Amino acid sequence: MKHSILSLLIVVCLFASCRQADSTLQTELEGLQAAYQQKSTEYANLQKEMAALQSNSSNDAPLTHIVFFKVKPDISEADKTILMNTLKGLADIEVVKDFEVGEFEDLGDKRALSEYNVAMQMDFLNKEDYQKYQSDKRHLEAKEALKPFLAGPPASYDFMEEN
Repeated sequence: MKHSILSLLIVVCLFASCRQADSTLQTELEGLQAAYQQKSTEYANLQKEMAALQSNSSNDAPLTHIVFFKVKPDISEADKTILMNTLKGLADIEVVKDFEVGEFEDLGDKRALSEYNVAMQMDFLNKEDYQKYQSDKRHLEAKEALKPFLAGPPASYDFMEEN
């Protein structure tokens, strides 16, 4: 009988212990489910924000700005170097992307704009960045610095990238 009571007492203790562990596990599970639900909601909100940002940025198409320069025919090599370095300096303006500059290369195409000796091309993320470039002190200074080397006003061609 002593053993039966002792056995019964052990079984009751084990059962109580299991129920307590089960209760603790249940509480932990409920806490994890709540945390998962919160993170799922945060993730969904972040996805919505990303979609909104992407749709806003898709309204801004990249803008390409091309400028053609007629250089005076009697310009020295030293002055040509100054002209080219002045143009290359425009690439340092923060809003300017993918800057390129070069001299005309005659490939025998009769349609070529051969009266322009130098061309410059740069991209901007949007029209607002182009406007910032137009009013940037370095751009305005470059325009003035180039005047003595030019045979006439530059020509430009701007376009928005088609998606």
